Amino acid sequence: MSAPRLLRAFAVDDEPSILATFRRAFHRDFQLATECDPLRALAQLQACEFDVLFVDYAMPGMNGVAFLERVRRMRPDLPAFLVTAHAPSAATQDAIARGLASAVIPKPWTRQDILHRVDALLPTSPR
Repeated sequence: MSAPRLLRAFAVDDEPSILATFRRAFHRDFQLATECDPLRALAQLQACEFDVLFVDYAMPGMNGVAFLERVRRMRPDLPAFLVTAHAPSAATQDAIARGLASAVIPKPWTRQDILHRVDALLPTSPR
């Protein structure tokens, strides 16, 4: 009997330290890819399949909402979370209302909070 397949997760954040924390926290929970540059991340999303996406809201050049607008044209059904250190705003709530993001995850996040949100969104996940 083989072990269940880990979810393929992709985290996009302009801060390398946040991505390093993400990798440390979830190395046993996800097959995790990370990217600091939103344009390179879009290219990676075209080339690779992922089960869930985590996107920072405040990134230079392209914020998380603009990034998710482009993602939706490529991958309309990819579950996505918008991660932000800012209080929920009209822009983040609008992203949820428009179906760009499934939820907003506030920073600082906890490992358990993210795992709970992923399990709630993907109840049949192989995790």
